[in-house]
Amino acid sequence: MAADEKVDPKGLNRRNFLKGAAAGAVVAGVAVGGVEEYRIMNMAPPAAPPEVTAALAVSSGSIQAGQSVTFTATPGGGTAPYTISVGCGDGTTLTASGAHAYATAGNYTALLTVTDSAGKKAMAAVPVVVSALPAPLTYTQTITLNVNGIDQDLVADNRLSLRDAIRDRLGLTGTKNGCDGRGECGACTVLADGKPILSCLTLAVEAKGMKITTIEGLGNAAAGTYDTVQNAFWEHDGLQCGYCTPGMIMLAKGFLAEVQHPTEKQVREAMAGNLCRCSGYPKIVESVLAAAGGP
Repeated sequence: MAADEKVDPKGLNRRNFLKGAAAGAVVAGVAVGGVEEYRIMNMAPPAAPPEVTAALAVSSGSIQAGQSVTFTATPGGGTAPYTISVGCGDGTTLTASGAHAYATAGNYTALLTVTDSAGKKAMAAVPVVVSALPAPLTYTQTITLNVNGIDQDLVADNRLSLRDAIRDRLGLTGTKNGCDGRGECGACTVLADGKPILSCLTLAVEAKGMKITTIEGLGNAAAGTYDTVQNAFWEHDGLQCGYCTPGMIMLAKGFLAEVQHPTEKQVREAMAGNLCRCSGYPKIVESVLAAAGGP
């Protein structure tokens, strides 16, 4: 009998005991009929570890170019430790959870690969949509203003008033600034498509496509010829200091284009929005009535 087959006083075959122990069996002592006996229990091999799992989460699935997202990789199962690889879809690979910035727009798929210590793998993927940045805000644009029958091209700030465009950019200083752009005095009145407007309350960009007429566009000063309304103001002393006069004349011009034979009351009502700080209203009213052909 071989040494490892010797039966001990307990009645257990030693070879089977050793084989069972080497196989990872559980050995238990059992009393049978008053005699203690060893028996090998649970001879099945240990269960295999669970399959490797991988989960990938992203902080936001939709961003703009230049922004970042944070990837969170969660491995499981298998046998730790794990090796993590997150392919961001744009050529960049992360070796752990973390943030990544996408430089260009596109539809990307981030792919997580988890490898456990036994070499088993699992994968997970999430989409990331990266949109292009909006066009930068611009505060200027090139516009064409038709002023006194001439097209004028200029680069204008979107906040530039028509009054300032006329005075400062085109050099037509007959249009006055009397109230710092509050629309209270009427000194900046011009005609837009024949109708009087306050140029201090009108943006230059709003005047694109309109035909703008300023005081310089009435008559022909170089030739010594003037508009009917200009002549009436001159002949009837419809001015004192003259600062409000261009606005008064332009307002009267627009009014008389609509009401050819006004009454004095109509003239006073029509001209009420323009201020004369010299209080020359009687002569202004007289001048407008004269331009219309008399009361």
